[in-house]
Amino acid sequence: MMKKLIILILVMALTPVLNISCAFNQDDSQVKKSLKEAGEVLGIEIPWPHYLPEGYEMKNVLVSENTSVTLMISNNKNKSIGLEIIWKPTGIIPYKIDLNAPTVKFDGTTGQLVESGETKIGIVWNLYPERYNPGLIVFKLLAPKEFPVSELTFIAESVGWH
Repeated sequence: MMKKLIILILVMALTPVLNISCAFNQDDSQVKKSLKEAGEVLGIEIPWPHYLPEGYEMKNVLVSENTSVTLMISNNKNKSIGLEIIWKPTGIIPYKIDLNAPTVKFDGTTGQLVESGETKIGIVWNLYPERYNPGLIVFKLLAPKEFPVSELTFIAESVGWH
């Protein structure tokens, strides 16, 4: 009985993060299938970038605790970009807004420029999609610090439903 309990606890501890798919090899149908599976877990349709910099492709879709999806995007030089998509069905913003943070504007949206530790930069923005009213989608796009902000902005601007 004790062994079954330990196994059950281990299974429960390991299940919050699901790797829905990996190694897309630029197969658009595989990307859409993985995003659809992730959307079924979260209960929303998952938006994703139309634009990726040259040499980059989506590699993994990770679902965490049924509240977020992270799209892992990388190139052949092991430079990776992460786009975390957090679904908040209550519509409440899950973080404090820094009114002094630099901002970027794209496609009618304002995003905040952020730094994550010594090595990452990014853009954080929100979307209140009518189809999920009153919910809120929070996007966190992070890349290596040397990545141009203009490229991050192009990626952020291209995020949408396909």
